[in-house]
Amino acid sequence: MSTENPLSIAPFRGRAPSIAIEAEAYRVQLPSMPAMERWDRIGQFQGWLQQSALPCLTLQQAHMLYSASGGRKAKEFRINSPEEVRDSIDFLLYDPLSLDGRFSECVDPEGAYTLRGCGKSFVSYLLCVRYPQLFGHWSSYTDRSLSMLGMARPRARKMAQGQGTTYVQYLDLLWSVRRAAGMTDFPELDRFLWWLAREGKTRNQSVFGRGPETQIHTN
Repeated sequence: MSTENPLSIAPFRGRAPSIAIEAEAYRVQLPSMPAMERWDRIGQFQGWLQQSALPCLTLQQAHMLYSASGGRKAKEFRINSPEEVRDSIDFLLYDPLSLDGRFSECVDPEGAYTLRGCGKSFVSYLLCVRYPQLFGHWSSYTDRSLSMLGMARPRARKMAQGQGTTYVQYLDLLWSVRRAAGMTDFPELDRFLWWLAREGKTRNQSVFGRGPETQIHTN
């Protein structure tokens, strides 16, 4: 699979130098940063998500993936049967349908493969674990960090489009930040955005002297 951005939207302009400076500050602090289970165990999780291994995925393993993704509705998630979990993950990661279609079917309330207790964070986390060079994690702290960079997350204007369309737009923003920050993959970018969101809280919610947000809409 190619590691180049498959999307055609041009990257943002005018913020790359600031992002690069913050990325260097992040790398200086990296040795003293706390571990992030969601990425420190990525090798093990990738093994569980191999297509050949999915028929043997246990509910305990699924719960560990859910917890690592930041899921907060564990009681609801436990209602899903092992077959439902395996089928949903297999569809998300390996079906030939387009990315936006697969994402919507696994996240939207009426999606054929939407699991109880799951949303965009869990689904995007699975994509990022399985394909760390291609897909980014969509979380509350990535939203905050993008806003601090002057980029509001994309918002779907028509619910009929599903959240998959929004994720594709969101992914383009993550690609832009990743390039500007010089991150090797999306898990590394996620660590950086987590750090940036935390830093923003200690810098009065602003890292760069927040300017106007760039809002990308889906049409």
